Amino acid sequence: MKTHSPITSKRGILVGRPLAGAMLLAWLLALAGFIQILRQNQQLVHEVESQQGELLAQKEQIKALQERLRILEAVEDMQSNLSPDEEVHLANEVYHDSRLHSIDPLLVLALIRVESGFSPGAVSSMGALGLMQVMPATARIVSERRGWNWPGEGRLLEPGFNIRLATDYLAELISKFGSVETALIAYNCGEGVVETLGKAGEALPREYCSRVLLAYHFLQNHYGEHAPPLEPLAAPLP
Repeated sequence: MKTHSPITSKRGILVGRPLAGAMLLAWLLALAGFIQILRQNQQLVHEVESQQGELLAQKEQIKALQERLRILEAVEDMQSNLSPDEEVHLANEVYHDSRLHSIDPLLVLALIRVESGFSPGAVSSMGALGLMQVMPATARIVSERRGWNWPGEGRLLEPGFNIRLATDYLAELISKFGSVETALIAYNCGEGVVETLGKAGEALPREYCSRVLLAYHFLQNHYGEHAPPLEPLAAPLP
């Protein structure tokens, strides 16, 4: 009678070849199942990470929309005399350009409030133009520094171009002088005046800077990220 040859394990237990084959097959099947579970887990982790990324992106979008809404509500409450469409356009420009330069958009609104009272066609006695009252000579210099084609001073009366150029210039001044207060003084008086007075050890004129910062702090209290729920203003802005 023919018998199967036994297989001796390290512990001396005799196992027949068919049984050994079955055990090997069972082990391979278990291994394949484990690998499948591992792949499923990896896929699940990937899906969870992807969903977390989508949730984070949605949160950022919601935060951006909330900030745009705060800016728009501030413009509306400041009685800008702009049409609703113009207010939306202005709020979007301020949001985009201030975020581009890491400037608080409420600071830009405060500057607009003090400079022109939200009048796009404002022209000062010195010849400054538009919402943020930019001098044509300064605008030309900024355009040349940025490599922009100078479109002519008439473009300064267009809110989008005026805000974009003036916010870029304000960011440059903040970087140059290392201080929002000094940058505001330079914005009003000129870089040369600030540098000359600084070298002479003389005090800088602070009246304009104080007016802008007063308006800025007022806006922060009413429309800042941690401000209380918005309500109609009982008193006009300073």
